[in-house]
Amino acid sequence: MIGSRLAISDVGVAAAACDTAAKGAAMNVYINTKSMKDRSYAEDLNRKTDDLVNETSEICTKVYAEVKKVLIGG
Repeated sequence: MIGSRLAISDVGVAAAACDTAAKGAAMNVYINTKSMKDRSYAEDLNRKTDDLVNETSEICTKVYAEVKKVLIGG
């Protein structure tokens, strides 16, 4: 581990916040693509957004779980 062990809980909070931020940003994409006339392009943007959110959420979930393991064991 690099850094202070005292900051590990901050890493867990950051992972949770990052997951929420990615999902919130996706909502902004979805509301905008909903009104786009070029439906093919809109659906492509939605798919790309889904992929990015899923990837981000997976990473954030793993980081959060690792932090939790350090904090309470498991």
